Amino acid sequence: MVRIANEQSIAKYPSNMGDHRTVTNSCETQLEDFEVLVGDLRDSLGEYLKKRPLVSSGLVFLAGFYVGWKIKPW
Repeated sequence: MVRIANEQSIAKYPSNMGDHRTVTNSCETQLEDFEVLVGDLRDSLGEYLKKRPLVSSGLVFLAGFYVGWKIKPW
């Protein structure tokens, strides 16, 4: 009975799922895709803020105000 359960669990999972090379390649591919996404987002945001300096200065002011409020130095 235990033998049948083990054979069924082996049948559920293909042999290549435990292969660390397949998992490593998948992780490397996802990391490269994420790096490209972050780079594109950074470039787009930088271009937007260069075109609209008032928006960027307002965001920096609000971020500083919020952090100052949370720290409460007084």
